[in-house]
Order: sequence, then structure tokens, then C-alpha cells
Amino acid sequence: MTFTINGLILAGGRSQRMGTDKANIVLAGKTLLQRCIESLRPQVNELAISSNEPSAAVQSCHLPVLADRISGYPGPLAGIHAGLCHWPDDYVLSVAVDLPFLPADLVERLSRAIVPGKCCYANTGDGHALALLCPPGLHEALAEALEHNQRSVKNWLKAHGTAVHFEDTETSSLGFNINTPEDLAVAEAKLKN
Repeated sequence: MTFTINGLILAGGRSQRMGTDKANIVLAGKTLLQRCIESLRPQVNELAISSNEPSAAVQSCHLPVLADRISGYPGPLAGIHAGLCHWPDDYVLSVAVDLPFLPADLVERLSRAIVPGKCCYANTGDGHALALLCPPGLHEALAEALEHNQRSVKNWLKAHGTAVHFEDTETSSLGFNINTPEDLAVAEAKLKN
């Protein structure tokens, strides 16, 4: 089976716990957005960023920026919906910008678990990271969920997803995301070791 996989970096959150736009946060000399782009670029065909109010960091990447097609900042599902609408015939890998340690084989592992009509998502044992591979055609199911004010990624994936287990390694930690200044300090320490 041959198909195209494009990548979408979800960078449209409000970053309330962090107090600043997560895309701009610097970790070991690179922004989280730069880290995400460098991790995903070799794994996908095309790359875009989901953001309703693109920061200078987002604009400086010279990648397409996709705004939500559904108003009211309904969360990451709206960004994923925008990606599926942008690439209606392709698979879309959606990844949160606050995941600094993406595995180099993320796309490969998720694509091996493809089930027709379902997203494959990364499950890290203590929940799941916001990293999922969606097939073409799910934009309508996403739009319907959002129209009914269903904004929970976890709940949506219960009906439309298949879990793929990921464990931490020396070079990747998909279950680790940066939500607070304390998380950033832990990530800095992890990179020094």
C-alpha cells in the first residue's frame, strides 16, 4: 500500500500553564518549534503548522500556517481537522509542539498499525502523547464532534483511534511534554545527561 504522509505541528494552544507561546520556548539553544520541525521533516512529505495567531517563530519557519476552520478556539481537534482539510487525500501526522523528544521512527511505527478509517495514536502507558496519524476522510467526523462541542482528544480517539505503544528510550521520550517551567528544567537536565 502506497500513501503520502504529511506532518502538522500543533502550535495553536494558549499555553496558559507555561505563560508564553510554547513554540517560542528555547530548549538547549533551539525553540520547541525548531526541534519539532527537525524531528518531523525527514519523516513526512510536506509539513505545516497549525496556529490561529502565528508568533514570530512560527512565521519565520516559512512553512504553511493553517488556522482552525472552526471558530472559538476549540482545541487541538480543530487543528487536526484543518490539517485533514488541507490535505484531503493524504494521511496527516499531527504532533503537539511541546513534545521535545520525538522518536525518529514515529511515522514508521504509527503507519505499521494503520487500520482503515481509524487514527493511529501514540500511547505511552500513562495516557497518550498528542501524536497521531489520521487517514484521509476523518475530517467530517472531526467536524461533527466539534459542532457538538466534543473537544476531548482522548474521547474522540476512543471512537476513532487505535493505540500504538511507545516506551521511552535513551534518545526519545514521547510521553514527556513541556507544560510548565519545571518541565522545561527537567528537559534541560535530560539533554545534559
